[in-house]
Amino acid sequence: MTPTKGSTKSPTKSASKKPTTSPAKGSGKSPGRSVAKGPGRSATKSPAGSPAKAAATSPAKGPAGRAALRPPIKIRVEDLPQIERSPAPGGRSRAGAAVAEIGPRLEARREREGRSLLRRYARRLAIVLAIAGLGVGAWAILHSPLFGAKVVTVKGPLTAQQRAEVLAASGLSTHPPLIDVNPGAISARVGRIPWVADAQVSRHWPDGFSLSVRRRVPVAVMARPGGGYVEVDRTGRILSAPSSAPAGVAQLEAPVRAGPVGSWLAASAAPSLTVAASLPPALRPDVVAVVAQPQGEVDLQLTSPLTVRLGTATELRQKYEAAAAILAGASLQAGDQIDVTVPSSPFVGPQRSG
Repeated sequence: MTPTKGSTKSPTKSASKKPTTSPAKGSGKSPGRSVAKGPGRSATKSPAGSPAKAAATSPAKGPAGRAALRPPIKIRVEDLPQIERSPAPGGRSRAGAAVAEIGPRLEARREREGRSLLRRYARRLAIVLAIAGLGVGAWAILHSPLFGAKVVTVKGPLTAQQRAEVLAASGLSTHPPLIDVNPGAISARVGRIPWVADAQVSRHWPDGFSLSVRRRVPVAVMARPGGGYVEVDRTGRILSAPSSAPAGVAQLEAPVRAGPVGSWLAASAAPSLTVAASLPPALRPDVVAVVAQPQGEVDLQLTSPLTVRLGTATELRQKYEAAAAILAGASLQAGDQIDVTVPSSPFVGPQRSG
C-alpha cells in the first residue's frame, strides 16, 4: 500500500530510509537543508561539504551545541613573520622602528656613563695630586732655613773653649734643618772628643738643639818624655796635654809611656790610677805623687816628706783611715814610711831602699 501525501511515517520505516533533501517552498531556509516534521525526524546537512553522520547523531541544541559544531581556528606559523615584518608608517618595519627608537637612548646612556667615569677618575687624580703637592710642600718647608738649627745650647760644667769644641764637633754651627739632623750621629761625634764621657742630644722644634755633655775627670798627670804633661782619667785615657802640671792633681809615676791625646795608658797603670781616683779629699792635698811598684803595689809620696805603703789596690778605705790615724797622732820624722798594707796592723818603719 502506498502512503498518501501528508500521512505520518512510522518510526521504524523512517529510520531505515535515508532522508531526502528536497527544498521546501516558502520555508526561508537555504538550499540543501531540510527540517524534520513530526516525531522521529532529524535535521541533516546537505552533501555540500559537512558530514551527515555527526548531524544525525548529535541531538544537542542551544549555544553549547553550536560551539561544538564550530570548526577550530588554525593559524599557520608562516604567517607570524609576515606579521612582524609588516611595514610600519614611513616605509620601515616595526622592528627597525623600535631599534631606531632605542639606539639613541643607548648612545646617550653610554655617553652619560662615560662622562661620569671620567669625572670619578678626575676627582681621584685631583686628590692624589693634592696629597702629593702637600707632601712636596711640607718637605720643602721642613728643609728650608725656617726650621734650621738656630738655637744650640751646650749644657755641662765646661769652659768656653770646651763649649766651642763641642759645637764644632756637633756640626750644628752651620744651622742645618732640624729634620736633616740625626741626634745619634751628633752624640757619637761629640763622644769622640777625648775629654767627653758621654753626650745626649735633644731636638726642640722648630729651631733648637740642646747638648748635655758630661766630661771626664782627670785624676792624675804624667810627665811626657819630650816635655809637658798629659792629664789622665781613671780609665787611663789621656784627656789633654797641658804645658804645665795643673794644681790639685797628683802626679802619676808608672813604668808606662804616655801616648797622644785620646789614647790609653797600658794596663799596668790600672792599680795606681785606681788609687789616684779614690784618694779622700782630706788626704789628696798632701799627696805629691802616686807611684806604681812591681807586683801591682802602690805607694803615696807626701809633702812631709813621708811615704805611705798601700800595697795592692784593695781595702783602700781602711788603709786610708789607718794612715790618717798615724799621721794625726804619731811622732814622725822626714823620710819615715807608714806601712798600711795590712790595715788592721799598721806600723811606721824606715823608708825602703831603691
